Amino acid sequence: QIYSNKILAVVREYTTNAVDAHKDIGKPNLPISVNLPTRFNPHFTVRDFGDGLSHDDVCNIYVRYCKSTKRQSNAFTGQLGIGCKSGFAYGDSFTVTSYHKGVKTTYVAQIDETSQGKIIKMDETKSKEKSGIEIKIAVAEEDIYSFNSEALKLFKYFKVKPKLTGNDQPIKEFKKTLEGDDWYIVEQEQSHYGYSRSSNRAVAIMGNIGYPIDADVIKNLDEHEESVLEHGELHIQFDIGELSIAPSREALEYTRKTQATIKAKAKSVIKDLQKVAS
Repeated sequence: QIYSNKILAVVREYTTNAVDAHKDIGKPNLPISVNLPTRFNPHFTVRDFGDGLSHDDVCNIYVRYCKSTKRQSNAFTGQLGIGCKSGFAYGDSFTVTSYHKGVKTTYVAQIDETSQGKIIKMDETKSKEKSGIEIKIAVAEEDIYSFNSEALKLFKYFKVKPKLTGNDQPIKEFKKTLEGDDWYIVEQEQSHYGYSRSSNRAVAIMGNIGYPIDADVIKNLDEHEESVLEHGELHIQFDIGELSIAPSREALEYTRKTQATIKAKAKSVIKDLQKVAS
């Protein structure tokens, strides 16, 4: 129940987990593979090429809440141990395949009749495929468009774009009109009718996720800082851990530290813009 947008949660959690798997092996620039659902193959699939997981790790991590391999590091996005279960927000089951030390093991994670999560080992064979984890989720026909739409919007913020199959549309790149060390301004997006679509909320980008900034809840902003943070085409980059986020990862949590960090970045952007103007 923590996710308000179930489909986006599934796409976001499994793809950012896959990106983390590549960071874990020191290959942050290696693209993950994502298959978007179609009528002929109605499955959303995410594949990383990390180390994979042992049988014990799969059983613990995919069923036990608050169990995670990343809790001791700020370098990774998914530290709460919730995201890997996000498939249960969409349906009662999903498939996990681990390629680990030359063995391919397939599991079904499911919610049983008592509403408890469990994972069932279905198959184990020797394999020459690259190590890693593959998550596969069956998608209802009426949700195919939503999965594609949410994925393409999300992936615009990914520093390393996933390799996509199942969809002919490319991942759009933001067109930058001006940029500094940790911020940039993009062109306004055009609607289908040719009108410019603008937002009054700058975007904080952290861990490949874009979070609209609500300037109204940040205390002690001066008029220049408020004006900058109400510029919808301004994207400000933050390191993982600089800002607090809700457990669902759907929005920022405006703790004192988060407010202070955003205010400091706004000041920095203003100084950079003044230099450009001069």
